[in-house]
Amino acid sequence: MNLPLDFGLVDDKMVGSFEIDPRGNYHFKGTVLLSYYFHPDLFERMALQIPSWQSSEPLDIASTNYEQAIRTWIGDEDSQKLINDLAMTGKLKNVPKLLQRGVVLTDVDLVWDDPEEAWISTSKFGLVSLGKEALFVHIPGKLELKRSRSGDAFTLYFHGDEENWYYHDFKLDGKKGRMNITTSDMTFYEELADLKARKKEETTKDGQSFFFQYMASRRRRDNLVDSYRDFD
Repeated sequence: MNLPLDFGLVDDKMVGSFEIDPRGNYHFKGTVLLSYYFHPDLFERMALQIPSWQSSEPLDIASTNYEQAIRTWIGDEDSQKLINDLAMTGKLKNVPKLLQRGVVLTDVDLVWDDPEEAWISTSKFGLVSLGKEALFVHIPGKLELKRSRSGDAFTLYFHGDEENWYYHDFKLDGKKGRMNITTSDMTFYEELADLKARKKEETTKDGQSFFFQYMASRRRRDNLVDSYRDFD
Protein backbone atom coordinates (compact mmCIF):
# COMPACT_ATOMS: atom_id res chain seq x y z
CA MET A 1 0.00 0.00 0.00
CA ASN A 2 1.03 3.59 -0.50
CA LEU A 3 -0.14 6.88 0.93
CA PRO A 4 -1.21 9.59 -1.55
CA LEU A 5 2.15 11.36 -1.42
CA ASP A 6 4.57 12.28 -4.19
CA PHE A 7 8.27 12.30 -3.33
CA GLY A 8 9.56 12.26 -6.90
CA LEU A 9 12.56 9.92 -7.15
CA VAL A 10 12.05 8.76 -3.56
CA ASP A 11 9.91 5.63 -3.59
CA ASP A 12 7.85 4.87 -0.51
CA LYS A 13 6.32 1.43 0.14
CA MET A 14 4.26 0.34 3.12
CA VAL A 15 2.84 -2.93 4.39
CA GLY A 16 0.55 -2.88 7.39
CA SER A 17 -2.90 -1.89 8.54
CA PHE A 18 -4.95 1.22 9.16
CA GLU A 19 -6.74 1.52 12.49
CA ILE A 20 -8.84 4.02 14.42
CA ASP A 21 -8.12 4.32 18.14
CA PRO A 22 -10.76 5.06 20.85
CA ARG A 23 -10.06 8.79 20.51
CA GLY A 24 -10.81 8.71 16.79
CA ASN A 25 -7.19 9.07 15.67
CA TYR A 26 -6.15 7.33 12.46
CA HIS A 27 -3.09 5.09 12.64
CA PHE A 28 -0.97 3.22 10.13
CA LYS A 29 0.94 0.39 11.81
CA GLY A 30 3.52 -1.69 9.97
CA THR A 31 6.72 -1.62 7.93
CA VAL A 32 7.95 1.25 5.76
CA LEU A 33 10.51 1.37 2.97
CA LEU A 34 11.89 4.74 1.88
CA SER A 35 13.98 4.07 -1.21
CA TYR A 36 16.32 6.81 -2.42
CA TYR A 37 19.77 7.45 -3.85
CA PHE A 38 22.43 7.67 -1.13
CA HIS A 39 26.12 6.91 -0.92
CA PRO A 40 26.79 3.45 0.60
CA ASP A 41 29.68 4.73 2.74
CA LEU A 42 27.29 7.07 4.54
CA PHE A 43 24.81 4.29 5.24
CA GLU A 44 27.71 2.16 6.46
CA ARG A 45 28.87 4.88 8.85
CA MET A 46 25.38 5.27 10.33
CA ALA A 47 25.00 1.50 10.64
CA LEU A 48 28.29 1.33 12.54
CA GLN A 49 27.27 4.01 15.04
CA ILE A 50 23.57 3.48 15.77
CA PRO A 51 23.76 -0.01 17.36
CA SER A 52 26.34 1.31 19.84
CA TRP A 53 24.01 4.00 21.17
CA GLN A 54 22.83 3.48 24.73
CA SER A 55 19.22 3.99 23.59
CA SER A 56 19.51 1.23 20.96
CA GLU A 57 17.91 -2.12 21.83
CA PRO A 58 17.66 -5.44 19.97
CA LEU A 59 14.57 -5.60 17.76
CA ASP A 60 12.16 -8.47 18.36
CA ILE A 61 11.37 -9.08 14.70
CA ALA A 62 8.73 -11.70 15.57
CA SER A 63 6.59 -8.98 17.16
CA THR A 64 6.52 -6.98 13.89
CA ASN A 65 5.09 -7.56 10.42
CA TYR A 66 8.51 -7.42 8.73
CA GLU A 67 8.17 -10.97 7.38
CA GLN A 68 4.84 -10.07 5.79
CA ALA A 69 6.43 -6.98 4.26
CA ILE A 70 9.34 -8.78 2.62
CA ARG A 71 6.97 -11.44 1.28
CA THR A 72 4.96 -8.65 -0.31
CA TRP A 73 8.00 -6.89 -1.74
CA ILE A 74 10.23 -9.74 -2.95
CA GLY A 75 7.90 -12.75 -3.21
CA ASP A 76 7.34 -15.92 -1.21
CA GLU A 77 10.29 -17.97 -2.50
CA ASP A 78 13.05 -15.41 -1.97
CA SER A 79 11.59 -14.13 1.27
CA GLN A 80 11.41 -17.61 2.77
CA LYS A 81 15.20 -17.94 2.55
CA LEU A 82 15.58 -14.69 4.47
CA ILE A 83 13.00 -15.69 7.04
CA ASN A 84 14.85 -18.98 7.60
CA ASP A 85 18.12 -17.08 8.13
CA LEU A 86 16.41 -14.79 10.63
CA ALA A 87 14.88 -17.72 12.50
CA MET A 88 18.20 -19.56 12.75
CA THR A 89 20.67 -16.74 13.33
CA GLY A 90 18.64 -13.63 14.08
CA LYS A 91 20.52 -11.90 11.26
CA LEU A 92 20.40 -11.37 7.51
CA LYS A 93 23.37 -12.57 5.47
CA ASN A 94 22.41 -10.15 2.72
CA VAL A 95 19.83 -7.40 2.55
CA PRO A 96 17.57 -8.06 -0.48
CA LYS A 97 18.55 -5.98 -3.51
CA LEU A 98 15.20 -4.17 -3.62
CA LEU A 99 15.78 -2.98 -0.06
CA GLN A 100 19.42 -1.94 -0.47
CA ARG A 101 18.47 1.47 -1.79
CA GLY A 102 17.24 3.30 1.25
CA VAL A 103 15.88 2.73 4.74
CA VAL A 104 13.58 0.02 6.11
CA LEU A 105 11.66 0.71 9.31
CA THR A 106 9.31 -1.65 11.11
CA ASP A 107 7.11 -1.51 14.21
CA VAL A 108 6.14 1.93 12.91
CA ASP A 109 3.02 3.62 14.28
CA LEU A 110 2.09 6.64 12.15
CA VAL A 111 -0.70 8.88 13.43
CA TRP A 112 -2.57 11.32 11.17
CA ASP A 113 -2.24 14.95 12.31
CA ASP A 114 -4.99 16.87 10.51
CA PRO A 115 -3.79 20.45 11.21
CA GLU A 116 -0.29 19.55 10.00
CA GLU A 117 -1.61 17.41 7.12
CA ALA A 118 1.01 14.84 8.08
CA TRP A 119 1.47 11.28 9.22
CA ILE A 120 3.71 11.47 12.29
CA SER A 121 5.21 8.45 14.01
CA THR A 122 5.26 7.74 17.69
CA SER A 123 8.73 8.14 19.14
CA LYS A 124 10.25 4.69 18.72
CA PHE A 125 10.48 2.28 15.82
CA GLY A 126 12.51 -0.63 14.54
CA LEU A 127 15.39 0.17 12.22
CA VAL A 128 15.86 -2.92 10.07
CA SER A 129 18.39 -1.78 7.49
CA LEU A 130 20.27 1.15 5.99
CA GLY A 131 21.24 0.38 2.40
CA LYS A 132 23.11 -2.93 2.42
CA GLU A 133 23.61 -2.81 6.20
CA ALA A 134 21.23 -4.85 8.40
CA LEU A 135 20.77 -3.54 11.95
CA PHE A 136 17.58 -4.92 13.57
CA VAL A 137 17.54 -2.41 16.41
CA HIS A 138 14.77 -0.57 18.22
CA ILE A 139 15.59 3.11 18.67
CA PRO A 140 14.03 6.45 19.52
CA GLY A 141 13.26 8.43 16.40
CA LYS A 142 10.67 10.21 14.32
CA LEU A 143 9.20 9.82 10.85
CA GLU A 144 7.00 12.55 9.42
CA LEU A 145 5.32 12.26 6.01
CA LYS A 146 3.79 15.57 5.05
CA ARG A 147 1.43 16.63 2.27
CA SER A 148 1.83 20.16 0.93
CA ARG A 149 0.66 22.21 -2.04
CA SER A 150 4.21 23.43 -2.52
CA GLY A 151 5.58 19.86 -2.59
CA ASP A 152 5.35 16.81 -0.38
CA ALA A 153 8.04 16.31 2.26
CA PHE A 154 9.34 13.91 4.87
CA THR A 155 11.55 14.04 7.93
CA LEU A 156 13.49 11.06 9.29
CA TYR A 157 15.26 11.36 12.63
CA PHE A 158 17.35 8.84 14.61
CA HIS A 159 18.09 9.71 18.24
CA GLY A 160 20.72 8.30 20.57
CA ASP A 161 21.12 11.25 22.93
CA GLU A 162 22.11 14.90 22.60
CA GLU A 163 25.57 13.84 21.41
CA ASN A 164 24.44 11.14 18.96
CA TRP A 165 21.78 11.74 16.29
CA TYR A 166 21.06 11.90 12.56
CA TYR A 167 18.44 14.22 11.07
CA HIS A 168 17.20 14.10 7.45
CA ASP A 169 14.56 16.24 5.83
CA PHE A 170 13.38 15.99 2.24
CA LYS A 171 11.24 18.29 0.11
CA LEU A 172 10.01 17.92 -3.46
CA ASP A 173 9.92 21.15 -5.46
CA GLY A 174 8.47 20.46 -8.89
CA LYS A 175 10.67 17.71 -10.31
CA LYS A 176 13.56 18.45 -7.96
CA GLY A 177 13.96 16.71 -4.64
CA ARG A 178 16.44 17.87 -2.02
CA MET A 179 17.49 16.10 1.17
CA ASN A 180 19.23 18.05 3.92
CA ILE A 181 21.21 16.12 6.51
CA THR A 182 22.34 17.32 9.93
CA THR A 183 24.19 15.18 12.43
CA SER A 184 26.31 15.22 15.55
CA ASP A 185 28.64 12.69 13.86
CA MET A 186 31.65 14.63 12.55
CA THR A 187 33.11 11.58 10.80
CA PHE A 188 29.87 11.25 8.82
CA TYR A 189 30.04 14.94 8.01
CA GLU A 190 33.64 14.66 6.77
CA GLU A 191 32.76 11.68 4.57
CA LEU A 192 29.83 13.60 3.10
CA ALA A 193 31.91 16.74 2.57
CA ASP A 194 34.53 14.71 0.67
CA LEU A 195 32.01 13.41 -1.86
CA LYS A 196 32.10 15.03 -5.27
CA ALA A 197 28.90 16.82 -6.33
CA ARG A 198 28.04 14.20 -8.96
CA LYS A 199 27.99 11.51 -6.25
CA LYS A 200 25.37 13.44 -4.31
CA GLU A 201 22.84 13.66 -7.13
CA GLU A 202 20.66 11.42 -9.24
CA THR A 203 18.90 12.65 -12.38
CA THR A 204 16.59 11.13 -14.98
CA LYS A 205 15.99 11.90 -18.65
CA ASP A 206 12.60 13.46 -17.92
CA GLY A 207 14.19 16.14 -15.73
CA GLN A 208 13.63 14.66 -12.29
CA SER A 209 16.44 14.93 -9.76
CA PHE A 210 17.36 14.00 -6.21
CA PHE A 211 20.18 15.71 -4.33
CA PHE A 212 21.48 15.30 -0.77
CA GLN A 213 23.67 17.74 1.13
CA TYR A 214 24.92 18.58 4.61
CA MET A 215 23.02 21.32 6.42
CA ALA A 216 25.25 23.08 8.93
CA SER A 217 22.44 24.59 11.00
CA ARG A 218 20.87 22.26 13.56
CA ARG A 219 17.85 24.53 14.04
CA ARG A 220 15.38 22.22 12.27
CA ARG A 221 16.55 19.23 14.29
CA ASP A 222 16.34 21.17 17.55
CA ASN A 223 12.85 22.40 16.66
CA LEU A 224 11.70 18.83 16.05
CA VAL A 225 13.12 17.60 19.35
CA ASP A 226 11.61 20.57 21.22
CA SER A 227 8.22 20.11 19.53
CA TYR A 228 7.71 16.55 20.68
CA ARG A 229 9.75 16.47 23.91
CA ASP A 230 10.05 12.72 23.52
CA PHE A 231 13.84 12.57 23.49
CA ASP A 232 14.87 13.85 26.94
